[in-house]
Amino acid sequence: MKQYRYLLHATGGATLGDEQGKAIAILSKALQECNRVILLDGNLADIYVDFIAKVSGR
Repeated sequence: MKQYRYLLHATGGATLGDEQGKAIAILSKALQECNRVILLDGNLADIYVDFIAKVSGR
C-alpha cells in the first residue's frame, strides 16, 4: 500500500506535472474495476482513505 500512498501524494503536487490528470484517471479506473480494496498501511492519512473510498465506490 505504500506505493499507493506515494502515488496519491504525488498526484496532489507538481511531481507529475502535465501527467497528473492521466495518473489520477488511471488510478481511479483501477480502483473502480478492482474486486476489492484493502488498506493495510497504518500511516495513511484520512484524506487518502477518503479519496480511495470515494473513487472506488466502497
